[in-house]
Amino acid sequence: MDGLHDPLRATALITSAGGTYSAAIVACLRDTEGVDVIVAGVDCQESVDAKFILDHFASLNGADASTTGRRLLSICADLSTDIIFPGSEFECLAIGELRDEFAAAGVFVPMPDNQVMKLMANKSSFYRLLDEHNLDSMEFVVVTGKQAVLAAIDDLGYPRRGVIVKPQAGAGSRGTFVITDAPPIPSIRNRNRQYAMCTKDEFTVLCDEWEIQLEGQELMVMPYY
Repeated sequence: MDGLHDPLRATALITSAGGTYSAAIVACLRDTEGVDVIVAGVDCQESVDAKFILDHFASLNGADASTTGRRLLSICADLSTDIIFPGSEFECLAIGELRDEFAAAGVFVPMPDNQVMKLMANKSSFYRLLDEHNLDSMEFVVVTGKQAVLAAIDDLGYPRRGVIVKPQAGAGSRGTFVITDAPPIPSIRNRNRQYAMCTKDEFTVLCDEWEIQLEGQELMVMPYY
């Protein structure tokens, strides 16, 4: 295969290896025909189940926005990585800032350039772009503050239909609430990642219990179809 460090062996690196889809990605890479694929992974947590199905694992614990890209580039160089699969929006942006350096190291980055990634990361801007080009989008409003959020929930049809509340700049479902009265309502609660499926009354209680600051941040409110 053209472009590989070794024509009979490819090394793939998966970021956010502790994510939901990592095992499926590993399985697909293992099934690649014509080349032996070495699968490596990284995650910000040391204890992730996926590390036991990887050929190599490294922790990014302690890395932040200023260091993640360099840490990944160094790991790629150590492993002679051929392709990297970013598993989160944060890592996509970090890798994109160093795209030329990854390319110089022989690492293929299968994602759009950073200008496009930043547009996609801002959900309301992305949906407005879809609207401008007459592409399917969704109904949504962007609000700030608890009272504005509660009003938007009602305006979008609650309790007749469910509503999603999520941070405009969020990722990985953090801070996402599915608010519904449709029975049965699953008891989904995750305090660490601050997401839940609940009623409107439960939403206000959880925001207080989890000390979620609705003031000062832009939140998207949209129908839950």
